[in-house]
Amino acid sequence: MVNLTALTPDISVVIPTYNRADILSRTIDSVLQQTYRNLELIIVDDGSTDGTAALVSAIDDARVRFMPLGKNRGGGYARNQGIKAAAGKYIALLDSDDEWLPNKLELQIALLDSATDPKVVAAYCTYYERHELTKRDVFIGTTHAGDIFDRLLAGWCPPSSAVLTHREALLEVDGFDENLPSFQDFDLWLRLAQAGYRFVVVDQPMLIKHVHSGLQVSTNPAAKLKGFEIFEQRWGQTIKQRLSVQTYERWAAQHLAYVQLSQFRVALAKGKILAAWKFFIGMTQYLPHSRKLMIKGFLFAILGSKRYAKLAESNAVKGS
Repeated sequence: MVNLTALTPDISVVIPTYNRADILSRTIDSVLQQTYRNLELIIVDDGSTDGTAALVSAIDDARVRFMPLGKNRGGGYARNQGIKAAAGKYIALLDSDDEWLPNKLELQIALLDSATDPKVVAAYCTYYERHELTKRDVFIGTTHAGDIFDRLLAGWCPPSSAVLTHREALLEVDGFDENLPSFQDFDLWLRLAQAGYRFVVVDQPMLIKHVHSGLQVSTNPAAKLKGFEIFEQRWGQTIKQRLSVQTYERWAAQHLAYVQLSQFRVALAKGKILAAWKFFIGMTQYLPHSRKLMIKGFLFAILGSKRYAKLAESNAVKGS
């Protein structure tokens, strides 16, 4: 039997985590059970105050490395620290509440290793969204390959947990922007694509993203808004120039309406009904681009989380 601990890993898996000890084992197991074995797993603890350290220390697998940061620095910083510490040629990022199917890495590394174009540096996969309220999976299968720069500008973005990337390419574009509280994946893939790098796709669902409420919105609208403002300053003009002013206006309106929807949901959760409906009414300024989000928000308020999730999964309302 090959001694994996004596090999330089081909793949470094980076899991940033913060107070997820209750569900982290599921994510870790999905890495250690990969059919592609020559990997290391770097768990970056972003200042957790729960039992994360004890959970990781109990894992009997020499491929696991634990990086406690001591205090909470944010997801971008945690991911970058893992990437910098990695020994592998490839980086696979995985959110601490997601999980992979067993042959995800095997399929992706085969695709990248067989690429003849040196500009091909990233492989992503399609995925399932698993809705925790209804325990059902929704397939997310939109794919684009090659030069995906304009597709990203238009709003499409593969989640980081779906992507395997050359480490050197990530370092070349300086990794994640640690000043961005949101839009981090979007911004990184755009910078890779802008640098001329290309993406390929494993057109099979190899990732399960867990959705923890019926209405997928941010629980931190302020961070979402700040991230949008930074992202818009960086990429807004490029969207206008490469696509169109109309595309930019639709894109901006949809994201700002999403922030309002997040504020609406947070206010509802806190029992601030009047404030919630003020946020809802505020979405009207982004019509017609906010129409679908307004319908979602209204149905969520009327039906509640579980019934809304069931309706979303029946495709009467798209849940993402």
